[in-house]
Amino acid sequence: MNATEVINLIKTLPDAEKREVAIYLQASETRVALVSPAGKRMTFEEAKNHVFANYGDLLKKLAE
Repeated sequence: MNATEVINLIKTLPDAEKREVAIYLQASETRVALVSPAGKRMTFEEAKNHVFANYGDLLKKLAE
């Protein structure tokens, strides 16, 4: 399963389960390597900007 499939699956979850996913991601955030899709190491600020630019809609839905 690729990332797009996982994201699409998360979109179909009930709100309670989406919150569990969000909690898991926040707890494991420090273990995620900050590497761009091109393999370049990123600063936290660069990674944050990348995530919000590419997954902002998903994050808004998870926050609902």
